[in-house]
Amino acid sequence: MTLKNYSESKGGDPVIPEDIKKGMPIVRDFLKEIRERYHSINPQEKTIIYNIFRLRMNKWNKEIYPDVESTVRKALENLCGEVTGKISINQIVYTSHGKAMKIIPEKNSGIISISDKGDEDAHLNNRWNYRLDMYFNDNDYDFNEFHARQMINWLEKIEGKVEKLWVHCNQGISRSPAVGLWLSERYHVPFKPNHSYNRHVHNTLKKFDEWWRKNKEKETSRVGLEPTTP
Repeated sequence: MTLKNYSESKGGDPVIPEDIKKGMPIVRDFLKEIRERYHSINPQEKTIIYNIFRLRMNKWNKEIYPDVESTVRKALENLCGEVTGKISINQIVYTSHGKAMKIIPEKNSGIISISDKGDEDAHLNNRWNYRLDMYFNDNDYDFNEFHARQMINWLEKIEGKVEKLWVHCNQGISRSPAVGLWLSERYHVPFKPNHSYNRHVHNTLKKFDEWWRKNKEKETSRVGLEPTTP
Protein backbone atom coordinates (compact mmCIF):
# COMPACT_ATOMS: atom_id res chain seq x y z
CA MET A 1 0.00 0.00 0.00
CA THR A 2 1.40 3.39 -0.95
CA LEU A 3 1.49 6.31 1.46
CA LYS A 4 -1.12 8.16 -0.64
CA ASN A 5 -3.53 5.21 -0.59
CA TYR A 6 -2.95 4.66 3.13
CA SER A 7 -3.71 8.29 3.94
CA GLU A 8 -6.83 8.26 1.78
CA SER A 9 -8.08 5.07 3.43
CA LYS A 10 -7.70 6.72 6.84
CA GLY A 11 -9.38 9.98 5.86
CA GLY A 12 -6.29 12.01 5.14
CA ASP A 13 -3.54 13.43 7.33
CA PRO A 14 -4.92 14.39 10.77
CA VAL A 15 -4.16 17.43 12.87
CA ILE A 16 -1.65 16.62 15.59
CA PRO A 17 -2.79 17.56 19.13
CA GLU A 18 -0.64 20.04 21.06
CA ASP A 19 0.41 17.43 23.60
CA ILE A 20 1.83 15.32 20.78
CA LYS A 21 3.72 18.12 19.06
CA LYS A 22 6.20 18.29 21.93
CA GLY A 23 7.16 14.73 21.12
CA MET A 24 7.96 15.43 17.47
CA PRO A 25 11.68 16.17 18.01
CA ILE A 26 11.89 12.76 19.68
CA VAL A 27 10.20 11.23 16.65
CA ARG A 28 12.68 12.83 14.26
CA ASP A 29 15.66 11.70 16.34
CA PHE A 30 14.29 8.19 16.58
CA LEU A 31 13.65 7.97 12.86
CA LYS A 32 17.31 8.84 12.42
CA GLU A 33 18.19 5.97 14.74
CA ILE A 34 15.97 3.61 12.74
CA ARG A 35 17.73 4.71 9.58
CA GLU A 36 21.11 3.91 11.14
CA ARG A 37 20.03 0.57 12.56
CA TYR A 38 18.03 -0.72 9.61
CA HIS A 39 20.03 0.25 6.57
CA SER A 40 17.53 -1.25 4.13
CA ILE A 41 14.80 1.25 5.05
CA ASN A 42 14.40 3.67 2.17
CA PRO A 43 13.05 7.25 2.37
CA GLN A 44 9.56 6.20 1.27
CA GLU A 45 9.34 3.63 4.06
CA LYS A 46 10.51 6.24 6.57
CA THR A 47 7.75 8.57 5.41
CA ILE A 48 5.16 5.83 5.70
CA ILE A 49 6.33 5.01 9.23
CA TYR A 50 6.16 8.66 10.23
CA ASN A 51 2.69 9.21 8.84
CA ILE A 52 1.21 6.02 10.23
CA PHE A 53 2.60 7.10 13.58
CA ARG A 54 0.87 10.47 13.30
CA LEU A 55 -2.42 8.83 12.40
CA ARG A 56 -2.25 6.52 15.39
CA MET A 57 -1.08 9.07 17.91
CA ASN A 58 -4.02 11.28 16.99
CA LYS A 59 -6.35 8.52 18.19
CA TRP A 60 -4.56 7.71 21.42
CA ASN A 61 -5.89 9.20 24.64
CA LYS A 62 -3.26 11.35 26.32
CA GLU A 63 -3.84 9.51 29.59
CA ILE A 64 -2.38 6.38 28.00
CA TYR A 65 1.06 7.93 27.55
CA PRO A 66 2.22 10.03 30.52
CA ASP A 67 5.78 9.42 29.34
CA VAL A 68 5.79 10.76 25.78
CA GLU A 69 9.32 9.67 24.92
CA SER A 70 8.97 6.00 25.90
CA THR A 71 5.60 5.76 24.16
CA VAL A 72 6.89 7.35 20.97
CA ARG A 73 9.89 5.05 20.89
CA LYS A 74 7.83 1.92 21.46
CA ALA A 75 5.26 2.95 18.85
CA LEU A 76 7.91 3.56 16.23
CA GLU A 77 9.64 0.28 17.03
CA ASN A 78 6.37 -1.54 16.36
CA LEU A 79 5.62 0.47 13.21
CA CYS A 80 9.10 -0.18 11.88
CA GLY A 81 8.45 -3.89 12.15
CA GLU A 82 5.06 -3.58 10.44
CA VAL A 83 6.29 -1.58 7.49
CA THR A 84 9.60 -3.35 6.86
CA GLY A 85 8.73 -6.85 8.05
CA LYS A 86 11.53 -6.66 10.59
CA ILE A 87 11.53 -7.03 14.36
CA SER A 88 13.62 -5.29 16.99
CA ILE A 89 15.31 -6.17 20.26
CA ASN A 90 12.80 -5.36 23.00
CA GLN A 91 13.90 -7.56 25.92
CA ILE A 92 17.33 -8.10 27.48
CA VAL A 93 18.03 -10.64 30.21
CA TYR A 94 21.28 -11.48 31.98
CA THR A 95 22.00 -14.67 33.89
CA SER A 96 24.67 -17.09 35.09
CA HIS A 97 26.32 -19.90 33.14
CA GLY A 98 24.51 -22.51 35.18
CA LYS A 99 21.07 -21.06 34.46
CA ALA A 100 21.94 -20.35 30.81
CA MET A 101 22.62 -24.05 30.29
CA LYS A 102 18.97 -24.78 31.11
CA ILE A 103 17.46 -22.21 28.75
CA ILE A 104 15.42 -23.58 25.86
CA PRO A 105 15.77 -20.97 23.09
CA GLU A 106 12.58 -19.19 22.10
CA LYS A 107 11.78 -18.12 18.58
CA ASN A 108 13.59 -14.91 17.61
CA SER A 109 15.94 -15.04 20.59
CA GLY A 110 19.71 -14.86 20.77
CA ILE A 111 22.44 -15.16 23.37
CA ILE A 112 25.84 -13.63 24.12
CA SER A 113 27.92 -16.21 25.97
CA ILE A 114 30.79 -14.79 28.04
CA SER A 115 33.52 -17.10 29.36
CA ASP A 116 36.98 -16.63 30.87
CA LYS A 117 40.03 -16.69 28.64
CA GLY A 118 41.12 -20.24 27.98
CA ASP A 119 37.75 -21.76 28.85
CA GLU A 120 35.88 -24.05 26.50
CA ASP A 121 32.66 -22.97 24.81
CA ALA A 122 29.78 -22.81 27.27
CA HIS A 123 27.61 -25.93 27.12
CA LEU A 124 24.35 -24.36 25.99
CA ASN A 125 21.34 -25.75 24.17
CA ASN A 126 22.34 -26.49 20.56
CA ARG A 127 19.12 -24.93 19.23
CA TRP A 128 20.34 -21.34 19.54
CA ASN A 129 20.19 -19.83 16.06
CA TYR A 130 21.90 -16.62 17.13
CA ARG A 131 24.82 -17.10 19.49
CA LEU A 132 28.01 -15.14 20.11
CA ASP A 133 30.82 -16.67 22.19
CA MET A 134 33.19 -14.20 23.81
CA TYR A 135 36.23 -14.73 26.02
CA PHE A 136 37.54 -12.13 28.46
CA ASN A 137 38.22 -12.12 32.19
CA ASP A 138 36.29 -10.19 34.81
CA ASN A 139 38.70 -7.36 35.64
CA ASP A 140 39.34 -3.70 34.82
CA TYR A 141 41.64 -4.13 31.82
CA ASP A 142 41.01 -7.34 29.84
CA PHE A 143 37.95 -6.21 27.86
CA ASN A 144 38.97 -3.85 25.05
CA GLU A 145 37.90 -2.27 21.73
CA PHE A 146 38.47 -5.54 19.90
CA HIS A 147 35.79 -7.24 21.99
CA ALA A 148 33.46 -4.26 21.62
CA ARG A 149 33.85 -4.31 17.86
CA GLN A 150 33.24 -8.05 17.73
CA MET A 151 30.02 -7.62 19.69
CA ILE A 152 28.72 -4.74 17.58
CA ASN A 153 29.50 -6.59 14.34
CA TRP A 154 27.43 -9.52 15.56
CA LEU A 155 24.56 -7.31 16.74
CA GLU A 156 24.32 -5.57 13.38
CA LYS A 157 24.02 -8.96 11.68
CA ILE A 158 21.14 -10.11 13.88
CA GLU A 159 19.20 -6.83 14.01
CA GLY A 160 15.77 -7.37 12.54
CA LYS A 161 15.90 -11.07 13.45
CA VAL A 162 16.01 -11.10 17.26
CA GLU A 163 13.52 -9.78 19.83
CA LYS A 164 14.84 -11.24 23.07
CA LEU A 165 18.56 -11.18 23.85
CA TRP A 166 20.17 -13.14 26.66
CA VAL A 167 23.63 -12.45 28.11
CA HIS A 168 25.42 -14.80 30.47
CA CYS A 169 28.77 -14.94 32.21
CA ASN A 170 30.03 -17.32 34.90
CA GLN A 171 28.15 -15.96 37.91
CA GLY A 172 25.79 -13.51 36.22
CA ILE A 173 26.72 -10.61 38.49
CA SER A 174 29.44 -8.56 36.76
CA ARG A 175 30.19 -8.97 33.06
CA SER A 176 26.75 -9.99 31.80
CA PRO A 177 24.84 -7.16 33.54
CA ALA A 178 27.47 -4.71 32.22
CA VAL A 179 26.84 -5.86 28.67
CA GLY A 180 23.10 -5.95 29.31
CA LEU A 181 23.08 -2.36 30.55
CA TRP A 182 24.88 -1.15 27.42
CA LEU A 183 22.49 -3.12 25.22
CA SER A 184 19.51 -1.53 26.97
CA GLU A 185 20.96 1.91 26.29
CA ARG A 186 21.65 1.06 22.66
CA TYR A 187 18.17 -0.33 21.99
CA HIS A 188 16.19 1.77 24.50
CA VAL A 189 14.94 -1.22 26.46
CA PRO A 190 14.08 -1.11 30.21
CA PHE A 191 16.79 -2.83 32.24
CA LYS A 192 17.92 -2.99 35.86
CA PRO A 193 21.52 -4.20 36.24
CA ASN A 194 23.15 -5.77 39.26
CA HIS A 195 24.79 -3.03 41.33
CA SER A 196 28.16 -4.79 41.01
CA TYR A 197 28.27 -4.79 37.20
CA ASN A 198 31.69 -4.32 35.61
CA ARG A 199 32.05 -0.58 34.93
CA HIS A 200 35.07 -1.04 32.70
CA VAL A 201 33.18 -3.36 30.33
CA HIS A 202 30.17 -1.05 30.20
CA ASN A 203 32.22 2.12 29.65
CA THR A 204 34.39 0.51 26.95
CA LEU A 205 31.32 -0.64 25.03
CA LYS A 206 29.63 2.73 25.33
CA LYS A 207 32.70 4.67 24.23
CA PHE A 208 33.44 2.42 21.26
CA ASP A 209 29.80 2.36 20.16
CA GLU A 210 29.73 6.16 20.06
CA TRP A 211 32.85 6.19 17.91
CA TRP A 212 31.43 3.42 15.69
CA ARG A 213 28.22 5.33 14.99
CA LYS A 214 30.12 8.47 14.06
CA ASN A 215 32.78 6.85 11.88
CA LYS A 216 31.33 3.68 10.38
CA GLU A 217 29.73 5.18 7.28
CA LYS A 218 32.75 7.39 6.53
CA GLU A 219 35.27 4.60 6.99
CA THR A 220 33.39 1.93 5.07
CA SER A 221 32.62 4.21 2.12
CA ARG A 222 36.25 5.21 1.85
CA VAL A 223 37.90 1.79 1.85
CA GLY A 224 35.00 -0.59 1.43
CA LEU A 225 35.80 -2.25 4.77
CA GLU A 226 34.70 -2.08 8.35
CA PRO A 227 36.23 0.82 10.31
CA THR A 228 39.47 0.22 12.13
CA THR A 229 39.62 0.35 15.91
CA PRO A 230 40.23 3.88 17.21
